Amino acid sequence: MFGLITWLSPMLAWFFSSFQKLGNETSAANATGLLSLDILIPAHNENESLPATLAAMKKLKHDGFTQPKLTVGLSNWSGAEAIKASELADQTIVINEPGKWRALIVLIENSKADWVALVDAGTVWPEDMLVQLKKHFKDPAVMGINPKYTELDSGFMQRLVWGLESHLKNIENLSGGPISLHGSTILYRRKELLEVITFLKGNDWWNDDVVVPLTLRKFNKGKKIIYAVNIPVVDLFPSSNISEMKRRKRLLFGNLQWVQTFFVGLLKTDAVLCSLALRRITRMLWAWAISFVCVGLILSQPNLAYVFAGVGVTLAVMPKGRRLYEAFLVSMMMPIYFVFHKSDLGKVSWK
Repeated sequence: MFGLITWLSPMLAWFFSSFQKLGNETSAANATGLLSLDILIPAHNENESLPATLAAMKKLKHDGFTQPKLTVGLSNWSGAEAIKASELADQTIVINEPGKWRALIVLIENSKADWVALVDAGTVWPEDMLVQLKKHFKDPAVMGINPKYTELDSGFMQRLVWGLESHLKNIENLSGGPISLHGSTILYRRKELLEVITFLKGNDWWNDDVVVPLTLRKFNKGKKIIYAVNIPVVDLFPSSNISEMKRRKRLLFGNLQWVQTFFVGLLKTDAVLCSLALRRITRMLWAWAISFVCVGLILSQPNLAYVFAGVGVTLAVMPKGRRLYEAFLVSMMMPIYFVFHKSDLGKVSWK
């Protein structure tokens, strides 16, 4: 189980991809001339984070691009605060329907650019990010780019977890790129993205950062998504500022949604994508993997039960430990949610 959660799934995808021809489009000439880019930011009650992102985006170097256009989608958010928070945007679209997915659809369909960047409010880019990624934007075989995610003032455990995740996604680059991206910043070629959005429009998807790249890879066998391991974007307002239980439930329910919809089909038709999806699925069960190890150790050394009990109590009462404890509980509940989660979807927060 630990192998599937970590290195085994991407290595399986790499093995199976050797029987497929990736990057069929690379023989075509690279794009010439200036490209256009729309930076699309859905926002809901983002009074602090949205102005910070817009101010940072105004400083971008854009060699190879026309001046990027900043478009904010005010998702079910209005009033003086919303107007003030979005005043640095080049365009503001009022979206009177709730939900990030619906906001993304409106923003993407409104765009006419060659590339679009889907950006969470609170995210800032290196000023020269577009310049560093220029070769990928010009490559017709590349349809998506996901910069490395980092948190402002992250602790040791966060850096360890995201460092491991970054390493694994870099391995997934060898098989055409990851199918699970971090939503703080994802850049897509708009033509391919619009085709996927049109296909997915019938449902409200909770994890656009999985269902969209997964469908892109499914529809475009010869193209790839690049995880840019050396290009970090920074989250100024990380998830530690919100309820961990709500955040973990949202992620879990979103994963269950696409698993129940697509995984059986992948199992039958696409060994590469199925292998990549396996890591995402087994990650939902990480608490079970740890529990199996603990039970095995206790059976061999019964006195360890007191040690593990002490660790559990400590985590439950400490502020940072409490968040890990809540994440552990949500993972342990995954099999139950798999059967009964639909009634709980309305209780999950917007983002």
